[in-house]
Amino acid sequence: MFRSGALESDLVTGSNSFLKRPKLVLSQSDQEQFSKAIERAMELSKARIEKNPKDTAALYALGVSHGMKANYDSMVRKAWLDALHNVQAARKLHNQVTEIDPNFVDARLIQGLHDYIIGSLPFGWRMLGGIAGFHGDRARGLRTLKLVSEQGSVNRIDAGMLLSAIYRREKQQTEAIAILNRLIPIAPRNFLLRLELA
Repeated sequence: MFRSGALESDLVTGSNSFLKRPKLVLSQSDQEQFSKAIERAMELSKARIEKNPKDTAALYALGVSHGMKANYDSMVRKAWLDALHNVQAARKLHNQVTEIDPNFVDARLIQGLHDYIIGSLPFGWRMLGGIAGFHGDRARGLRTLKLVSEQGSVNRIDAGMLLSAIYRREKQQTEAIAILNRLIPIAPRNFLLRLELA
């Protein structure tokens, strides 16, 4: 994703160019390595969940694995329905995590992003999504992403990057700059943050 420019916020700002981008090209060996790693992560998570259905770390990891599969399905395979199913599975798992432990802030990243994306769709698409069981709230999504960017541990930088890209998309550059200025000292070698600031 980095080599193809898919980590730059231009991908999600403006006219949703990520929908029109060509598939990311991965070698067969990279695809196999990715698939094996995700399958193994899911196996390990499921084994722990079988022993303890309230294991928040395992539920969270399984949700992250589904999120990674969703990225792969959308960016590499362009398999939109598979990506939606994996996003929905990730959200359900992370909902379980926050029901068990409301202070598990990192599990709210997918919830916030899901809310924002669904809530930002045109009215007709939101209606179709609602019929299919996809509900979202744009303002709640922004609040949730802000919470994760301020209080998360594992997802703090990811949430901040997403939030800054969203603020750019919404022409709220002042808010985007403030977040980037907060993130740069945390990850000083991440040149993408400085590129976004510029």
